[in-house]
Amino acid sequence: MDKINKRAYPDSNDVYVKNNIHIVYDNKGEGVITEETVIKIIDEVGKQRRNSINFYYNINYEEFIIESVKIVKKSGDIIDINILENSKELSNTSSVSANIYDDDSKVITLKIPNLDIEDSIYYKTKTTRIKPRIYGQFSDFHISEYISPFINVNILVEGPKEKPLKHIKVLGGEGKNYKNWSEEKGDKILYYFESENIDQIVIEPDMPSIYEVVMRYLFTTLDSWSDVSKWYYELSEPKIIINEKIKNKVYELTENKTTDMEKIESIFFFVSRKVRYMGTNKETNRPGLEPHSSEYTFDTMSGVCRDKAALIVAMLRVLGYDANMVLINTSRKLDYEVPMSYFNHAIAGVTLENGKVILLDPTDETSNDIFPQYLMDKSYLLAKKDGADLDITPIIKAKDNMLIINTNIDLEDDKLICNSKLIFTGINDNTYRYAFVTKTKYDIEKLMNRILKNISNNVKLIDFEISPENLLDEKNQLIVNLNYEIDDIVINNGKYTIFKLPNLGDIFGMHNWLPGNMSLDERKFPIKASFTAGLEENINLNFTKKYNILLLPEEFKVETENYSYNFNYSNTDKSINYKRENTMDKLEYSNIEYKSIKELYKKIERYRKKIIILENNK
Repeated sequence: MDKINKRAYPDSNDVYVKNNIHIVYDNKGEGVITEETVIKIIDEVGKQRRNSINFYYNINYEEFIIESVKIVKKSGDIIDINILENSKELSNTSSVSANIYDDDSKVITLKIPNLDIEDSIYYKTKTTRIKPRIYGQFSDFHISEYISPFINVNILVEGPKEKPLKHIKVLGGEGKNYKNWSEEKGDKILYYFESENIDQIVIEPDMPSIYEVVMRYLFTTLDSWSDVSKWYYELSEPKIIINEKIKNKVYELTENKTTDMEKIESIFFFVSRKVRYMGTNKETNRPGLEPHSSEYTFDTMSGVCRDKAALIVAMLRVLGYDANMVLINTSRKLDYEVPMSYFNHAIAGVTLENGKVILLDPTDETSNDIFPQYLMDKSYLLAKKDGADLDITPIIKAKDNMLIINTNIDLEDDKLICNSKLIFTGINDNTYRYAFVTKTKYDIEKLMNRILKNISNNVKLIDFEISPENLLDEKNQLIVNLNYEIDDIVINNGKYTIFKLPNLGDIFGMHNWLPGNMSLDERKFPIKASFTAGLEENINLNFTKKYNILLLPEEFKVETENYSYNFNYSNTDKSINYKRENTMDKLEYSNIEYKSIKELYKKIERYRKKIIILENNK
């Protein structure tokens, strides 16, 4: 232990000295997971990080206990931690941002008092799988690479010979020191995984989920994803009940609707807007996974994600659509190589006659989209009687997530008199609509003034208008009209008039957040956004007197398969016209692509500083 110190690990804060995991499962899919861990603290950051440790479990499927916690002091003294006095259990709210709340998902926070640098923490936990999510099946995964080094990881899985693991994979282990093997012993099969001296990873801003990039050991008794699909179909199908009240509401909603999308959207927005997201009575079979009956949700007009999804499925089936429940993981893409039931959200899906699958998530009551942008590029699984394969949610192209800005400007006595019309679509509509719907008109005016100040300190907002008046009206896109004046960005020395055009596209729009945090010079991991977006900005500057145009910025144009940036100026005798278009169509960019985009942004930043020079005519 003395060799584990800051000198040996200068870039680390703490070190996993030992992580031993022993898993025993049975034919029913129940099991016991015992874990022993030793972490050594080697600097102040590590001390602060390990002042408390979180443990997660679900009370419907697991029992969890912390069996022992000790601090091994540098001197060799051992201090036993009073677990009862230093632990607290709360509901796990980590998924609330994705509109998912499960009161049965728990987190136990254990405080580690009197911890010093060069101390070691020892803890032993026991998780008992009292109810498998899929009866007769056992799946699990464990990581052996994290933000701290792992010196030694040992995993032993014991299972009955008649219920062997069907898939065992080590992913993310290329070039790393590990081995895995199995042996039969009596009526059991023993599966081993060992790794040694695995370096820490350095977290980068806006990287993919850590679970997608670290070394991980996965195993399951399941044959295929189709088995998971059929299991959820069998679990949810008895809850898809259609009665006369549901039929009548469907006929009412879809009267005079002619196209598939008109019918689907009319049902979707009814459930999304009218069925309140709230928990009701708990399910009895598979809590957190099994929906309430669609007639119960319809009668109470309340339910959580899976309840609202089941109601949509029932209503769509009234019209003869091939509608089914859908499992989805909101946090990351699952590893296709090893089928598991690790989904944390349920939505609905409808398969059209041409084979196209339309995904519907009615959880968000204010969304103007039938499928939220933050669920793009995630793993999903249709619940089908004959089974379905794991798939990835489609990426919505930037053309459907545009902010369109049309600005007319009059140059009058060194003052810019501006009118701008902003048209929000897709992710832009959703984001700004939600921001506005939660504010009063006075608060929105303050917000507009604050945003416009990024153009000029002396900008004056004359008035503004937002439509539709009812921001919950999903049929009409969000439009903002702004009238404002700017009197401090035009320089006139009598002979020349010099200025830059005010680009609202620099201060409005989701494209400004893409592809993410660009602060690093280089990256090891890809940079990943949660949405695509684009901008189309048109500015028409009108002269109220005659000028000679001496200098306009030249055209700037970059187009690739996944992103484009175009800036163009043109003019007539009485006006200057500016057009800007940029799109980012991909969510994830490699470290090589990141460098190219970073260089591009430097060029764009220089381009934005270019000025317009006019010669005053007397």
